[in-house]
Parts: sequence; C-alpha cells; structure tokens
Amino acid sequence: MKFIHFFNSLFFTLVFFVGFLFYVGIYGEIVYLIYLIKLKKNKKEALEFLKKRAVVFSKATFKFTNCPVNLIGKENIPDNGPYVIVGNHQSLMDGPLVIGFIAPVIFILKKQNMKVPFISKFFKALDFIPVDRDDPRSGAITLRTFAKELKVNKSIISVFPEGTRTNNGEVGKFKEGSLSVPYKFNIQILPIVIDGTFNMMKKNRLLLNPTKINLKVLKPLQPKDFESEKILSDYIRDLIIKNKNNL
Repeated sequence: MKFIHFFNSLFFTLVFFVGFLFYVGIYGEIVYLIYLIKLKKNKKEALEFLKKRAVVFSKATFKFTNCPVNLIGKENIPDNGPYVIVGNHQSLMDGPLVIGFIAPVIFILKKQNMKVPFISKFFKALDFIPVDRDDPRSGAITLRTFAKELKVNKSIISVFPEGTRTNNGEVGKFKEGSLSVPYKFNIQILPIVIDGTFNMMKKNRLLLNPTKINLKVLKPLQPKDFESEKILSDYIRDLIIKNKNNL
C-alpha cells in the first residue's frame, strides 16, 4: 500500500511540474505577450485578461492533480472590492486556491518570491506587494501600498496573518499588525477556512498527494464592529479554528 501511495504521489507530482512548465514556461509566455500588446492599448483590459488566465490556471492546478475542491459559502463572496480575504495558511497551494475559487486577488509576498523564474513577471503585472521581512522600512512601504490598493484602487487583497505556512496543519498565531490596514480604514474582511492543502503539499516537501480540499467562505466582517485590531484578529482566528474543526 505504501508503494502504491508513493507511486500515486510521484505520478501526480510529475503531472503538476510538467503541466507547470508547459503552461507557465510555454503558454505563459504567449499569455504574457498578449498582455503586453493589450497593455499598450488599455491597461484595465490587459489586467482583466491576465486575471482571467490566472483563474483558469489556478483551477486547472487542482483538477489535473486529482485534488477536487469543495467550495462552501460561495454566496458570501462580495461582488466587488475593496475587501480583504483573511485565512489560515497551510501550503504553497493556498494562493492558487484563493485565486481560482474566490477571486484573482493581490497577495503580499516575501521579496524573494518576486524573483521566482517564470512567474515573477506575472506577480509584478498583477500588482502583488513585496515585503522584506528583514527591513523595517519595507514593512512601512508595504502597509502604505496595501492601504492605497484598498482605498484608491478598490482592490481585493488576500492576507495570511500567520505569516508563514503551518508545520503541522494547525492554525498558528496571527502576527501583530497583520490586520492593521483593514482595521484602520474599516475595509470589509472576508474570513476563509482552508483545509486539505496541507496534506496536498506539506511544507519543505516536493511530493504532491492527491486529496480533497475544503474551502469555506464565512460571512464578511466589518472592522468597526470590534473595539481593537487585536480583538478582531483573535475573533477571526478563533472563527477559523472552529470552522476548520467542523469540516
């Protein structure tokens, strides 16, 4: 049984990486070229084109790796931004999961991730926000950019307040200040619960395991209804843990 499980994981891991290289490395170049052509004519149209391609790729990631996604609470997703998606962080697959099944959002990424081959140019084109965790000044710049995207551009931004992927599947502590921008400017928050991506691809492991993914979208929250950011943060974390345990 262990051999069969290993072979199964190895097969779908190869499917994932071959598919990634083809879609991003080959087809992705065509998509990016079309994006650049559209960009010269209409920036908004070019961005919408790229977002739609990102959604298609993200959904395909789960389909072709035999990881069906059970989306619960779709009716709770707002029609338009600005709002901030706040969820637990289980795996590298959380990003594609959010983009494919909720919205083509903006992510706040470690500065190093903005240099990943093949996909870094897409991160930049989609306005992902880089942050250098070793530079306090970078954090301040990130917060200002975060606020501008929400207030001026009415964007949808996804935040994982734990700051890093879980090592054991459990929800870690939320970092202080991770919800300071939506709290300060009273930007609607959409809590989500992710369950299954940890088993799909665990931290520091390359093998991918086919598994069922549960993605639960909870009702939106208004920060003004909470007396402080910490109370808001604690409430969301407890809410995520409670719902995750019931999935």
